[in-house]
Amino acid sequence: MKLQIPADRFRCHYVKAKVTVLRRTDGTLAILHGPRTLADYDKTGKGLASNLKAAA
Repeated sequence: MKLQIPADRFRCHYVKAKVTVLRRTDGTLAILHGPRTLADYDKTGKGLASNLKAAA
């Protein structure tokens, strides 16, 4: 499964950055970079609504 990491205010990309993929007991997935959660996904790999951010 491929998961897309969205750009955020801390980094414009995560090329060559070490991230952790966490599979929770309910089947959802999360991508972590250090203590920060970068993105949350459902069981099929679709991004959850918490990933949506308003454009400035």
